[in-house]
Amino acid sequence: MADDGALKVNDHLQVHGFSNVFAVGDCTNLQEPKLAYHAGLHASVAVTNIINSLSGKQLTSYHTGNVTMLLAMGRDDGVGQFNGFRLPRWLVALGKSRDLLLWKSWREMQQKQPC
Repeated sequence: MADDGALKVNDHLQVHGFSNVFAVGDCTNLQEPKLAYHAGLHASVAVTNIINSLSGKQLTSYHTGNVTMLLAMGRDDGVGQFNGFRLPRWLVALGKSRDLLLWKSWREMQQKQPC
């Protein structure tokens, strides 16, 4: 464990000292903002690495990307940044505030969004 209580992980998101234990999300000691978006990226790498480790393939490394954030402020407003650049409020409202990007969750679950 790190001094702050987080789990120490390597580039493959394996918990320090274990080859078969992976960690994702806020519990890791990765030096990046603790965001659900990042946890999703962690999960994708961890799942790939679990499959690769079981089949004897090379593990994938996780690399922290640029901070992208969209914050809905009601149905018709929002603030955000993409790769360090501030986004226009109307664009955030168009992209997230209308449905909170729920379409993305339905797509990831391979389900049709109810009407």
